[in-house]
Amino acid sequence: MDFLEVLCGLWDTYTHAGAFFVIVHGFVAATILHLLVFGIGSERIALISWPEPRGSRNYVTLILDQFVEESRTLGQRGVLIPAGDLSERLNSRASVYVDRLHSRVNLFLVVGVAGTFYAMFSFIFQASRQGVPVTTALESGLMQGFPIGFFGLVWTFLGHYAAFRAEESLRDAVNVAVGRAMKLRTENLQTPVDQIATALAPLKDLQKTLQDTLAPVIEGFREQLKLASELMGRQV
Repeated sequence: MDFLEVLCGLWDTYTHAGAFFVIVHGFVAATILHLLVFGIGSERIALISWPEPRGSRNYVTLILDQFVEESRTLGQRGVLIPAGDLSERLNSRASVYVDRLHSRVNLFLVVGVAGTFYAMFSFIFQASRQGVPVTTALESGLMQGFPIGFFGLVWTFLGHYAAFRAEESLRDAVNVAVGRAMKLRTENLQTPVDQIATALAPLKDLQKTLQDTLAPVIEGFREQLKLASELMGRQV
């Protein structure tokens, strides 16, 4: 009996003898898919698209917007806001989703173990009523219950693999968003040198400013002197 034949036998027993637990496994898979799409997926899209308005606005974007606004306000005073708190809050938010995802994936194994014990007890219970030897009933119970536990392990392995990939994608999105926030913080920061340059900006074209401002005054003063000279010449 080759591997494929054994696997087909396990699958056939799993889908027929353990139909109830197949349904429970399907429900667990649906909750995991919902979390991946509407939880982690939504957070990832919001982080990647930030600060563009096309992304969905949620808790993480509010954190980023608040950080940028504080950077803009305090940056004009030369105050640099540390990025550690921002990164910690975003990664903490990501950890919440990741922990939920792994917890739901572990339900595959719990359901598989429960199905295995249920099948064993069910056949032993029937054997005690029908007078079948316990060893024979236990053998039949293992044959019926083992596929449920086996596929519980398979779904757990595949689920954790998908969870690790989703976590990696979400962490990358967090790093991208934090990098953009750092760039905006740098753009909004005014160092003491920038503040001095801003204060001295009106003096940049001082010569031209003085010429434009004093030229009419000097010209008017010249006209007054000319008129005064002509008046004095007439009196003499």
